Amino acid sequence: MRIIFALFVITSGFIAKTSAIPLKDRLPDLHTCPSSKLQTCLLQSLESIRPYLAQGVPRLGIPVFEPYYTELYEMTFQNQFIPIMKFRDTYINGISNFTINNVRVANKNRDIQFFAHFPLITVCTKFDAYASFAPMLIKSSRYRLSSKFTNVVAEIIIRGTNFENEEENEQYFYVNNVTVTIKKFGRIKTTKEQRGSPERLMEMANNYLELEWDAVTSELTYNIEDIAADLVQIISNRIYTNFPIDVLMTS
Repeated sequence: MRIIFALFVITSGFIAKTSAIPLKDRLPDLHTCPSSKLQTCLLQSLESIRPYLAQGVPRLGIPVFEPYYTELYEMTFQNQFIPIMKFRDTYINGISNFTINNVRVANKNRDIQFFAHFPLITVCTKFDAYASFAPMLIKSSRYRLSSKFTNVVAEIIIRGTNFENEEENEQYFYVNNVTVTIKKFGRIKTTKEQRGSPERLMEMANNYLELEWDAVTSELTYNIEDIAADLVQIISNRIYTNFPIDVLMTS
């Protein structure tokens, strides 16, 4: 779910305050690009963001990504068997370790497309699945899940627009849409461990989950793509809306 307009209002309200701070004080090792050479330079610029994702940049609102932690996340599914899964205490490692290739820039530098390769992503989480026994949803036992994804390749498309901060008379770039498509998983290894002794209804849900596990995991990819798109959009705007275009894309 995108809350684009609200995010735009919130971030643009801080532009005048934060943009007065030099880029080198916030992101000293960020590789900037001449706008005329963005097509060839952007690969190096994107890869220079990696250490900032790993460590986070609190003064720009960029969280730590090694590991990336989320306390609670709920996923909904289209299948009729396990429509909801709730994840708790999720830790993800490896999403700041990537290489970029096949960069393409179009629409006067407002559309950016590239492929990102992640050698290894690991996920550790706890989850409850909710099995559908019409007209009821029955909660399964708490499970502990560990997954390893190797050689993940994702296509990322960023679309944005330029806008002017009239107080500063400066142009800024705002990312208003991101799509992420996972093109390849090299190998996936998952272990799932049941926690505790289930009651009878929970046991029914557990059995149902085992039967439909493949159907559920096949839908996980789409949820992961949506989550990744939201993260790319938020992080991009934390950078682009805090520094003018002529600072990030020099003349």
